[in-house]
Amino acid sequence: MGGTVYLRRGEQGVLTYHAPQEAQRAARADRIGQLVGLVQDDVARKCIYSKSSLAKRHGGTEGPFKMGINRLERLIDEAIVEGFLVQAPGHARHLVPTDKPTEIAKAKVVLRAMCIEAHKAAHGPEKS
Repeated sequence: MGGTVYLRRGEQGVLTYHAPQEAQRAARADRIGQLVGLVQDDVARKCIYSKSSLAKRHGGTEGPFKMGINRLERLIDEAIVEGFLVQAPGHARHLVPTDKPTEIAKAKVVLRAMCIEAHKAAHGPEKS
């Protein structure tokens, strides 16, 4: 029968279809944004973590990322490779956020209002 359908809540609560790859990319971007925000908050509180210490502290199913320590370390590596985080020089190699924005600007598409007659003409009559 049917497979899984991915939907995302958009502007004004409207649900739109997401291809599985797009949904996975969006979820990954959200997790990287969450990770960078966590590191920014920790730096502001004068708490510093290396990659492994952050993964041990916040990894696991009870952690904020709901992923294991190894998976969280891989996510940290991805954030470093993509330039969202850097490892400070020195022995501790603590994580530091960069100025690279983690959110992608979204274009807002405004559709004209369409009367029901025009809709029916464009899409054909309703099937019963």
